[in-house]
Amino acid sequence: MDSFIISQGTHFPCEIKNFEGDYYYKPDQFFTMNHTEIQNPLDQIKRSDTLLRQVFQKKKYSITIKSNVFFVNSAFTLYQAPLEKPILYPTQLTRYFEELNARPSILNDNHYKLADELVKAHKPSSPYTRVPPYTYENLKKGLICGSCYSYEILPGENVLICHTCGREEKVEDAILRSVRELQLLFPDIKITTNLVFEWCKVIGSRKQIRRVLKKNYTKIGNRHCTYYI
Repeated sequence: MDSFIISQGTHFPCEIKNFEGDYYYKPDQFFTMNHTEIQNPLDQIKRSDTLLRQVFQKKKYSITIKSNVFFVNSAFTLYQAPLEKPILYPTQLTRYFEELNARPSILNDNHYKLADELVKAHKPSSPYTRVPPYTYENLKKGLICGSCYSYEILPGENVLICHTCGREEKVEDAILRSVRELQLLFPDIKITTNLVFEWCKVIGSRKQIRRVLKKNYTKIGNRHCTYYI
C-alpha cells in the first residue's frame, strides 16, 4: 500500500502508479498498445483491502475504507476506461484533493492510535526477499524499458523507443537511469564512459555518454583513469 489517508468517517488507501504512455482496458485486464498484458492495479487494491480488513478486525477497529488507484503521470492515457472503477487520472487529482480537504474531519485519539498501528506494522523491506548472487560479467547488458521492462529498445532521433510498448525516452534520461542502475547493483563500481557504454549497448556513441556524464556528475582523474561521481 503506497499511502493511507485517515479521516473522520471513511479512510482512503491509495495505490499510486506512475505509468507513462498509452494503455487500454478490457474486463479485469490492462494492456499496452502492443497488446502486452500488465499487472492490473485494481487487483492490487482488492488484495490490499482484504488484508487491511483482516488487520482491522484483529485489532477490533470498525472502520470504512474506500480505495483508489491514482495515475499521476501526465503522459498516461487509458483507453476504454471503465467509469465505475476506483481510478483517478492526472487531470482529476487537484479537484479530488480540494474536495477531500473541504470535507469536515475531526480526528480523535482512535485515529492517532490507528496511525501508530499502521506505522508500527510498516515493513520497509520484505523479510522474505532473497537476492541471488550476481556479478557484472554474468548480468545481461542492455537498456530496458522503464514501463514494460522489455529489452526491445530502438534508437530514434534524440530519443529511444520501446518496440514492445511504444514508450519514448530521451537519450540523456536513459543514460542517467542506467547509471543509477549500476550504482544500485554495484555500489563500489567506478562509473566510466566505457562502463556505461557497455551497459547500455543500444547507445552507439561514447561521446554522447561522456557529455551526459560530464554534465551531470563530477569528473575525477584524466584520460584513461577518468571516472565520475
